Amino acid sequence: MDCETFRRYWLSPDANQITGDLRMDLTYHFIECSACSEASLTYDLQQRGIDLTKYPCIHLAQYAEFHCDQHSDPYECPDALIVYSKKNADFGIIHGDRTSYIQIKYCPWCGTKC
Repeated sequence: MDCETFRRYWLSPDANQITGDLRMDLTYHFIECSACSEASLTYDLQQRGIDLTKYPCIHLAQYAEFHCDQHSDPYECPDALIVYSKKNADFGIIHGDRTSYIQIKYCPWCGTKC
């Protein structure tokens, strides 16, 4: 599958309606093509109303904007990984004690400077 076909189908409001072989082909392309998987992530974040200009990269936006239905505080949620501290204007990985974070200077996924 080429990227243009992937984006036409996957990056649409009706993508969840796709089934069968086309769904499988789209999924394989998503896994194999980093450019299209990043385009998909960008699309998803924009659909959620997230201002991507506030983040150094889409990966930090994805994890810093993670919201859990069960926990309002990211430090209480075992699925939350990245936090942004407005006070310190920095990003961090939530420490195992769930009460603090370890500051990061670069995105752990793409290496973009925070």
